Amino acid sequence: MLPITTLFIGILLVMQVTLSITTSSYRAKLNIDYGDNGDLAMLKIIRAHGNFIEYVPMVLIAMGASELTGAPGWLLVACGCVLLFSRLSHAAHMFGVGGQATRITGAGLTTLIMIALAVYLLGRVLGLLA
Repeated sequence: MLPITTLFIGILLVMQVTLSITTSSYRAKLNIDYGDNGDLAMLKIIRAHGNFIEYVPMVLIAMGASELTGAPGWLLVACGCVLLFSRLSHAAHMFGVGGQATRITGAGLTTLIMIALAVYLLGRVLGLLA
């Protein structure tokens, strides 16, 4: 079992469900079957949900692979916490909370985690990390 990655999968699934329900509810409210129908709020909700789906699964896969290869627990917990914060930050901006800095923070921290996990995994595979 991968206890640290599994914990963050569970936490992030709650966020995924929340974003899914928000998107579906707003679609139903405006009677929009596909796309955003030119509604800016709908577009932002779609992008908050879509952006989450675009990044979170790959980061969780990288966390799981890192945990399998013996990554230190502190690294995994740090990546998981930063991932959660970054995705909350990005979604908050898309829902109108916080300024542009909130979105940049979310995107930047997600990129930083991906780089950190890529460096760790490549270092392990190439024998550069013990």
